[in-house]
Amino acid sequence: FISGGPFSLVVRWSWGGGWLAQLEPAFHDFAGSAVVHAVGGWSAFVAVAVLGARNGRYDQTRFYDFMPCDVGGVLGGALILWVGWYGFNTSSTNTLLSDADNLAAANAAMTTTLGAASACIASLVFMVIRAYMVGGTPAIDAIGTANGVLAGLVSITAGADCINGPNTILVGTGGALVYLL
Repeated sequence: FISGGPFSLVVRWSWGGGWLAQLEPAFHDFAGSAVVHAVGGWSAFVAVAVLGARNGRYDQTRFYDFMPCDVGGVLGGALILWVGWYGFNTSSTNTLLSDADNLAAANAAMTTTLGAASACIASLVFMVIRAYMVGGTPAIDAIGTANGVLAGLVSITAGADCINGPNTILVGTGGALVYLL
């Protein structure tokens, strides 16, 4: 349903000369942050609003029923996604026949690295600061950090071809903070 309806509509609006691409300034979504991730996120939000939380999810007596059971699998999956993101972001140029395409692909590789790494560091630092503020013992939350990395990757994808290094760090950090807040 999502692929045939809302996703197809937003793709047509954004890529291939749709009305968003004709705006001044033109809508820029190099590798799909808005087209893919925003449509998926809003679709998931609507599904959760309709279906509600899982039975017992917010019952404190069942806290451990919802703990991740394969932390290594989560971390391995995050690493596989991070490595795969290099192919995804750099290949969004569609060709390497011109210097501009080569520069865009190289910039996409650099921003993918900086966006994910800055989100990783921001996630770790923010979780430690938050633990101190609430009077708890700071601990490394590996799954929270892995999700912070993914938030950084998603955040940088739209402008991976044209954002510079310092701004990439801001985008990655911002993505992690939005996820954590």
